[in-house]
Amino acid sequence: MEFVFFTGQSGNWTIRANTNTAAETAQRLLRVNSADLRTRLERLASGLRVNRAADDVAALAVSEGLRAQISGTGQGVRNTELAVNQLRTAEGALNETSGILVRMRELAVQASNSTLNDSGRRAIQAEFNQLSAEVNRQAVSASSAFQEGPVATIQAGGGAGEADRLEISVPDASTSALGLDVASLNTGPDAGRAIGSLDQAISSITAARGQLGAIENRLSSSIRVSETARENLLASESTVRDADVAAKAASLARSRTLTQSGLLSLGQANRLPGRVLDLLA
Repeated sequence: MEFVFFTGQSGNWTIRANTNTAAETAQRLLRVNSADLRTRLERLASGLRVNRAADDVAALAVSEGLRAQISGTGQGVRNTELAVNQLRTAEGALNETSGILVRMRELAVQASNSTLNDSGRRAIQAEFNQLSAEVNRQAVSASSAFQEGPVATIQAGGGAGEADRLEISVPDASTSALGLDVASLNTGPDAGRAIGSLDQAISSITAARGQLGAIENRLSSSIRVSETARENLLASESTVRDADVAAKAASLARSRTLTQSGLLSLGQANRLPGRVLDLLA
């Protein structure tokens, strides 16, 4: 049933009882605005502009890649921090070795004195041998600071490239490496030669400790660089994926107004067919 009303200039308008096209139009727009309102509420509640792939496929792909880099870089920092701690352990062992070598040199100086007899030198040699054994034990402790042995690969970055890995080594501080495996204090001349060997060993240990200190400084620098990179990656990921709360709040007000307006319009449209009864009365 259709009633056509003619107007003077702009044409005509109709009221249909069977099909309410005005209500259908209002419902369609209301669904659109309601969906938009739900989306904006979700983004404000989650703080994310991209909650699912349908929101922005390209942004999601970029964001997930950035998240992987952020995670890997963070783990690289933790790996490097652990390596620094292990280096300090090794350097602590070498520090103890340095003190032992000083004592061994003192014994060598004592044994080189002609006032000692064979019995006295044997007593000194006994302590010297024990200290030599301790030097070897500390060398094992220093070299075992890393599970892979004296040479270790540190995954300092979050990628698979060579630039993301560092190779470090702990110097060998055993008596054989220091040239002390044949040192003896049994005679005065032997003790005199041992003094020279111990001087070289002390210099070698000092150089080894300096090497470990340099590596530690390098790793500390790597940590700072990685932390800066991670901070920038986080900023990039936030730009791509996070919601601009101020902008979303403004859009939410618009969507809420349109939704309320759609509800009112739907109510008005639903009342139009009832006007047919006024015409039939």
